[in-house]
Amino acid sequence: MSFQRIREEYERKLADMRNEFRKLQMVEREHKRMQARQERERQELMRYQAELKELKRVKPSLTLEAAFVFCRVVCRGCYC
Repeated sequence: MSFQRIREEYERKLADMRNEFRKLQMVEREHKRMQARQERERQELMRYQAELKELKRVKPSLTLEAAFVFCRVVCRGCYC
């Protein structure tokens, strides 16, 4: 093999490795973005679950309170 041929092959392989490295960096950045998004969505889900739990806890008292309000309006001041 001639020196020129070895050099061309080396430069070609080096360019291929640089391209592959850039691709891997892009994939890594995308992976980090996806992880951050997944974490935000997980936190949002936890917040919604906590809100739902709180609403379920408060619901019985709200319905009872709403019944009293309705009774006051319909009965004109009655507090049953």
